[in-house]
Amino acid sequence: MFQKTRNIGGRAPCQDDKRTFYLMRESQWSIFSKRALEQYYRDLCEAESQGRNMVSEKYGYMMESYDPEGFEEIKAMLPEKSVEERKLVEEIVALHLGWYEEVRARFPHFAARGRVLHSSEDRIGDVSIETYLRGELKTGSRAFLEICLSDFQQCKGEGRNLVEENYQAMAKAYGYEDLEDAEACIAASEAP
Repeated sequence: MFQKTRNIGGRAPCQDDKRTFYLMRESQWSIFSKRALEQYYRDLCEAESQGRNMVSEKYGYMMESYDPEGFEEIKAMLPEKSVEERKLVEEIVALHLGWYEEVRARFPHFAARGRVLHSSEDRIGDVSIETYLRGELKTGSRAFLEICLSDFQQCKGEGRNLVEENYQAMAKAYGYEDLEDAEACIAASEAP
């Protein structure tokens, strides 16, 4: 689905960067439970059987924030999300933003290498974590969203920060010992 996605300007550079694609996606999805991943796989299979491309849909949903006029032109092509599904998406996004704020405070150099955080910072060509996450979640079924919210609330109750776990996996994938090592190395490289 990723390789079949086309944007207005043709193929995006990230579509030809297989290593980064796999590192990012593997670390991002590593925080999801087996139950959530199995449901999302079912969602992918169902979408494919219907001739839908969930990756293209994700980018379409994202346009609502960074390109509202363009979104108006394509929104009829996107699956309508129910009020309940939109509520689930917003609850999950709120949890994640809280975790991102914590991680950014503790690992500012590592976090600064990524996307801007809030949708209010969106620009064409520079889309926030919030907008990206919201678009991704809107591609999932209600069953997927319910599982995610339940899992994430449980993790929060246990004191786990899933964004930190994602960043830990990402740091290791890039060859650092852990997130603390990545932060120290990046800070040292940026020192005057």
